[in-house]
Amino acid sequence: RGGRMTKLKGRVASYAPSVGLALAVAAGLGTATFADVISGPETSMYYLDFDEDLEITNSGSVLVIDGPIDGTSIYADGGFEGSVTNEGTVGNWASDGFISAIEIDGDLLGAITNNDDIVADVDSTNDAVGAVGIFLDSDVETGGVIANNGDISATSYVDGSSFADLYAEAIGV
Repeated sequence: RGGRMTKLKGRVASYAPSVGLALAVAAGLGTATFADVISGPETSMYYLDFDEDLEITNSGSVLVIDGPIDGTSIYADGGFEGSVTNEGTVGNWASDGFISAIEIDGDLLGAITNNDDIVADVDSTNDAVGAVGIFLDSDVETGGVIANNGDISATSYVDGSSFADLYAEAIGV
């Protein structure tokens, strides 16, 4: 009996429960999650939601050049359980401060997969600078993954001969 339909004057008047359920699913009442996709140049900081999925295609990039001091290109505040897949370039180039290309401020519960380039580069005349490719402010928790199939680079350079104590730090992850 499941799947029967009643017609009145050639129009559908009612469905059996199993048909109604199938129509509800077919009509899109189910939920689906889609990744945010960057397929072109992005030149400002990208903020990740806690459970967001982000894909950067091979023609996409998140490149912050001379952004804020102590800035980053991709940032998650309060931890992250989504996924970031980089097929393009994520980079931060600055003339001062402590910078990163990707920063997770909290626990990493999701995945960061790099298949191309992640770059942090700071070149300064100040006395202390730092660059980090992927900066994790806390822990990689169970289920959290960083997979690198590309290049992660960090470069710090200080040209300050008038300073007594020069400090430059560069860390990939």
